[in-house]
Amino acid sequence: INEIIRLEGDRNYTNFYFTKQRKYLSSKTLKEYEEILIDKGFVRVHKSHLVNRSFVQSVTSDGKLILNEGTEVEVSRRRFSEIRKLIG
Repeated sequence: INEIIRLEGDRNYTNFYFTKQRKYLSSKTLKEYEEILIDKGFVRVHKSHLVNRSFVQSVTSDGKLILNEGTEVEVSRRRFSEIRKLIG
């Protein structure tokens, strides 16, 4: 769990992005993983993105998270103020 940077949902599949540029594809939905990981430091930032809070570097004013490895993840407009308070 400590090596998972983020998860990205794609219909009935979920892409896991790990440290050291490793990637894994699962045939379960993002919602299934959200239920498991939400109490372990992960936050749902968009309908298709679940992010490990410990890898978040910053939140931009235009609604994106910048992760430690340089990836940008879009935050939904509906959740932006909540995420900004939660992550800072």
